[in-house]
Amino acid sequence: MSPRWWAAANVALMVVFGWAQAHAAGASARVSLRWKPVDGAAGYELEIARDSGFRDVVVRERTKVAGYRWNELPRVPYFWRVRSVDADNRFGEWSSAERIDPAVSAPEPASPAANAVVFLGGTALELEVKAHASPLLREYTFELSRDGTFGADVQQRRSAGATARFNLESPGVWHWRVRCSDLAGRDAGVSAPQRVDVRLGAPEIDSPPQAAQLPWNAGSNVVQLRWKRQPQARGYVVEVRDGGAPRSTRVESPQLDVPVSAPTPLSWRVAAVEESGRLTPFSPTRTLT
Repeated sequence: MSPRWWAAANVALMVVFGWAQAHAAGASARVSLRWKPVDGAAGYELEIARDSGFRDVVVRERTKVAGYRWNELPRVPYFWRVRSVDADNRFGEWSSAERIDPAVSAPEPASPAANAVVFLGGTALELEVKAHASPLLREYTFELSRDGTFGADVQQRRSAGATARFNLESPGVWHWRVRCSDLAGRDAGVSAPQRVDVRLGAPEIDSPPQAAQLPWNAGSNVVQLRWKRQPQARGYVVEVRDGGAPRSTRVESPQLDVPVSAPTPLSWRVAAVEESGRLTPFSPTRTLT
């Protein structure tokens, strides 16, 4: 072949970049590099370097096919290029340099978002935190602390999935972050810390059930309203309406006996009182007759 024809063939050489990602922990992940074949080429020479000038080459390989699989999870940018080789071991021109973006980086928090206000109800304060999952990450380590610098009293949860749960001893401001290891077991970095304001949520109503019909006694009637105790609550405020204006009652225990003077519908809801004196949101309203 003439040198002129060979140069023209190199102009037609193009680069395609793609990932072959692993979808299970412990499996291998790789960078798949592909390009358009060159007519008359007996093979190709490929280089991968840490710099675009290819002064620091980390891979130099010959291949007979128009593709190469690099068994690596790059955590910093790399650059690659390829050139054709004919049967007489003559080289064509290098293709333009292409960038390989980092495959693995510090995980990104998903929820709760930074500065979010989270209401937690029930008998325990259980906070769920989530990160954006990646098939290139093997393990997630979630950290939770009152200290925004994570210098003291740090709780940890390790998980193969991108979520974890923490049982909190009290509401207030908490900070969380997540660090990960990649499929090769290397530290992939740590996310930015996320501040979250945890508050008590609405109490969970126990009885009577919604739309309950209670027997009527013309002499004396008392309806007992019950809800689940919140250990972090200082008390409860119950709002009752039985035909007139709603009336509120403060109680310490999770129940209230309500005298009923007529067989009319009764609706009610309850809120908890936090240590600061602030009311939580009210529960959904229940109605009974």
